[in-house]
Formats: sequence, C-alpha cells, structure tokens
Amino acid sequence: MQVIHTPGHTLGHISLYDKERRIFIGGDVLFNSISNTDGLFVPPSVVTKDWETSIISARRLLNIKVEKLLLAHQSTPILENAQQMIEKAVSVATTQKDTIIK
Repeated sequence: MQVIHTPGHTLGHISLYDKERRIFIGGDVLFNSISNTDGLFVPPSVVTKDWETSIISARRLLNIKVEKLLLAHQSTPILENAQQMIEKAVSVATTQKDTIIK
C-alpha cells in the first residue's frame, strides 16, 4: 500500500492506495451520499480544517488510477466508475471555490 498525504478535512489526513488492484482507501478525503447530498463530494468547510487544501488533496486523486473507492463516510464502497465520480466531485468543488473567491 502506498501512503498518500491528503490533508484538508484534518491536517494530518492520509489515504492508502493499492496500485496493483487500483483500490483507494480514502478515509475522509471525500464523502459519499451523506448530508442530503447525492454522490461524491469534498467535505464542506463547516467540517473541514482547511477546505482549500482538501480540494488540492482531492485533485491528487486525478493523477492515480482508481477502480474501487473506500471512504469513511459512505454506506457502501464504490466498486465501479470511481475515477469518473472523483473527477466530478473535484470539478464541483473547484467551481464552488472559484465562485466563493470571486
């Protein structure tokens, strides 16, 4: 397992990646279908130490190949289309960030 530094939700947050099996154990780097939100999303600023850093951490996932995604906040693991779901979550968070900064 490869350790990937993914701070934001918490300052010392890490995730684990099994390159051979393309399994990503992300803990709290992303949330899935909680807080009346459907699908993956970057944890909101209200529960995150550093929201902008959490977006940067989520962007790191775009550079690795993920087929299966296991998160702390999800009812079931994502076993298909994880990469596309990650890309969408990062896109939405980036758009939100750009809107807030303007």
